[in-house]
Amino acid sequence: MIWKLSIGILIFLGTSLYFYGNSLPEERFLTKTYHFKSSKEKVWEIVRNIEKQTSWRTDLKEVKILSINPETWKEKTISGSEMVLTTTEFQEKSLWKMKIIEPAYLDGNWVGNFHDLEEGCEAKFREFVRVKNPFFRILSFLFFDMDKTMNLYIQNLSTYLGESFEEKNLRTTVE
Repeated sequence: MIWKLSIGILIFLGTSLYFYGNSLPEERFLTKTYHFKSSKEKVWEIVRNIEKQTSWRTDLKEVKILSINPETWKEKTISGSEMVLTTTEFQEKSLWKMKIIEPAYLDGNWVGNFHDLEEGCEAKFREFVRVKNPFFRILSFLFFDMDKTMNLYIQNLSTYLGESFEEKNLRTTVE
């Protein structure tokens, strides 16, 4: 009798989680634009050096280059999660697009645009994530804060450039 009740509770919980996951948006977009004091060339050089990103990104433990052509690499975070990315488009010192290859439950891309300013550089980072599975969608909303992750990326980059991070130089767009 108790095992029937336990199975019923598990089915109820599983169904509830499934419907809750389906109520969350499958796709998320976030854009951050930041005005760096450093030149576009300097910002570009640091961002594009994939292997050396562990020297300035505090969330990153390890980067392993998997392929040169196409440019593909694996990032391992301090928390232990891994992601495989590949460059899909590249325009020297102005545009870098990459796509998430793994984990399989996650689809998305990251785009960095870099523009000269009279004093420094404007960098625009856009991230798109799609999670089709409703259970993984719940986990992504609980444990993957796109806003926090992108803020940390920009703060880390500012620090590495020898600049202090200034909130007034940051614009956020959520779609």
